[in-house]
Formats: sequence, structure tokens, C-alpha cells
Amino acid sequence: MLQFNVTSPKDKTLNYSVALDETLAEAIKTGDDDAFQALMLRYMRHIYNFARQYAKSDEDAEDIVQDSFFKAWRHIKRFEKGKLFRPWLFTITRNTALDYVKKKRPFVFSELDDASEELSFADTLHDPEPLPQELFDRARLAANWTKSWVPFTPTIGQCWSCTTIKI
Repeated sequence: MLQFNVTSPKDKTLNYSVALDETLAEAIKTGDDDAFQALMLRYMRHIYNFARQYAKSDEDAEDIVQDSFFKAWRHIKRFEKGKLFRPWLFTITRNTALDYVKKKRPFVFSELDDASEELSFADTLHDPEPLPQELFDRARLAANWTKSWVPFTPTIGQCWSCTTIKI
């Protein structure tokens, strides 16, 4: 259940309950924290329901709502006069939710990987090229064989005895 400890704003010269969102946004720019509380109270449930569509749990949705309102407060100076506040706030919430979902999603090497399998797709690939250590071992073996190999040049007597044995 979504619960935030936000008190109702104290009414100064601006009637927060009937003021337009854009008027409250302009008041926030001048440092009126009560105007921000009024907008939070006004949009808390809407933003939560919107964030819940992206989140897997209530706790994730609450985190998205908190981050969204914090971003809105931090960047309120970027809100352009003459624009509508509601779409601006929902855009912040959507972007925050998408970022949150990306961070929560596990990284998958490929579509063929399955988190439940022990071997990933990359582990099943076979590389026909030998490893560097194998190349080194082959070169060393070839060098040793070349050094120890003495070409066999038969003498005339050895050839004669081979031919006589065959007959």
C-alpha cells in the first residue's frame, strides 16, 4: 500500500486546492515548498498507478514514484511556462520507470541464453583455431623433432642386403 508522510500544505496567499498545476509549478520555482506538496498530493495516486504498470511489485512502483517526484522537484526550473504540467510529470515518470526496469532486468548474452541453464550459448560455441598454448607446444615439438631427426641415407651395402632379403 502506498503511504507517504506528506502533510497538507498550509494555505498562504495561494489556494493550493484549486490552483492550476502550472500556477503551482511557477510557485515552486520561487521556492514555495507547499506548492510542491500540493502537486504531490494531487498526483500521488495517478503517478503510482502509472508507475505500477511498469513495475513488477508495489515496492518498485513506490521507488519509481519517489524518484519521479524528486526529479520533478530537482528539474522544476526546466519546466517551461505555458506548457502543461501533467504531461511533463508523466514523461518524467515514464522515463524513470523505463530506467528502473532496465536496471532490474538481468543482462542476457543472446536470445538463446536461458538464466536457468548452466551453460550459456557462448559456452557451447566451438572455436576451430588452436589456443596460443597449443600453438607454442606444436612449434616446440616441431623444433625438437627437427633437431633429433637424422636423415636416413642408406649405404650401398644396406641397399644390396635389402634387395637380397626381398628375393
